[in-house]
Amino acid sequence: LHHLCPPPLSLSTSSKMLELPNRSYADRKKSSKRAKKSQDSEDEDCKFVGNPVPAHEARRRWPHRYSSFQGKGAKKSTSPTETSVEEKLQASCHYVEAVVDGEVIHLSDDAYIKAEEGKQDYIAKIVELFETVNKEQYLTAQWFYRAEDTVIKDHGNLVDDRRVFFSEIKDDNPLGCIVRKVKIAQIGPNVNSKERRKRIESAELYCDMRYSLPYLTFANL
Repeated sequence: LHHLCPPPLSLSTSSKMLELPNRSYADRKKSSKRAKKSQDSEDEDCKFVGNPVPAHEARRRWPHRYSSFQGKGAKKSTSPTETSVEEKLQASCHYVEAVVDGEVIHLSDDAYIKAEEGKQDYIAKIVELFETVNKEQYLTAQWFYRAEDTVIKDHGNLVDDRRVFFSEIKDDNPLGCIVRKVKIAQIGPNVNSKERRKRIESAELYCDMRYSLPYLTFANL
């Protein structure tokens, strides 16, 4: 819960890995009126819809949310794809669909996620929708990075501003942090130039590479 965007690119001499930034909501609670509303489970503008995922399936797909814990509904996590050693929220149930400000959000949709005031909204794939044991509504965002947020940031102006890079980095945010859905074209290395242009033209953004933040490397999807 320390950084809202990638910190300066300084490498550890021992591990040669970059400290992972954190885009979770905890450091910007005061900046988003919409996100404040998400803490109220009765807010009609921000809610899960449909039936919860069956308990046995939820525990199979997201076992880290249903670990044994004491008291506060959270468990320590040190996963390399999470941005710090932090309390892992524990879930009472998961969902596959939500409504935020009248827009239906499905699991695996891509969306803009509210950033702090004055910053561009973040971009993420929604990989979890869950209610905590404390009855709070949360999502897990797996982040896309713009060129200026990567190791090539000094040359970001040379990269198409519609191009984003998918990462393994994930953070939990209240459901109300969703701004809106965004269509991102996924383009693999074997897509020919004609199909590539067609996919790019049909979407707001496009992604053709993964970005490994810890090692500052890019790879094809």
